[in-house]
Amino acid sequence: KHLARNQFLTINRNIRLWNSCSVLPKKNMCFLPQYMNSLCPLYPIKLIKTVRFRVVNVEALLKEPNMNLKVILLVRDPRGVYNSRSSGTITSWCNSATCADPQTGCRDLAADVEAAERLAATYPNSITLVRYEDLALRPKDSYIDSHTSTDKMMVKRNKVTGKKEKVKDPYGTARNSTAIAFAWRQELGLDSMREIQEVCREPMARLGYKRLDSQEELDGVELPLDKTAKEVWTPRIKGN
Repeated sequence: KHLARNQFLTINRNIRLWNSCSVLPKKNMCFLPQYMNSLCPLYPIKLIKTVRFRVVNVEALLKEPNMNLKVILLVRDPRGVYNSRSSGTITSWCNSATCADPQTGCRDLAADVEAAERLAATYPNSITLVRYEDLALRPKDSYIDSHTSTDKMMVKRNKVTGKKEKVKDPYGTARNSTAIAFAWRQELGLDSMREIQEVCREPMARLGYKRLDSQEELDGVELPLDKTAKEVWTPRIKGN
């Protein structure tokens, strides 16, 4: 039941995989490790997204030459992170220190960046760092652009009227990327922003997130970035 309840967040996102599992009732084959171990090697590129997986743990995987592993450390302005985590339904489950406490999270962020720099020197071309804000400001004219320009809608039956209607899909990938990236400036509040900045000084400075010290700066139009993407991370090439 647990797997069935959450399948819309996992297997349903991969239609090709989901359609291959009809041999067993309720497509339970997709939940068998043996089946997945046989199927995954058929695809040349395997993409895995992990959340709060510490970068230092990646080294054991990078040591395996047959994996040909490429790692992207996606970081975001802590002010945006904790504004998001303190709003809506997220607060119902994001209540541990690892998720909700800026001091804990920014300590982990600093450690992740340090580990990424060390691993990039040891394993050139295998790890890179990307700021979420840079992606939001310059989305590619492809999948990213088509999934960050408009709100994705879904058809759902209204429980009161019984009629079907279009509503925003809370799990959809469509977003106005630039507005979302900097929405914290209108939502977070000056006091909360200052608290986050205080405990996140080190990683924010390293990643080029500009500190704001007044309501006027918070309400301003200047981007809160004082480093370019290249200044934040320059790919390390073998032999250099």
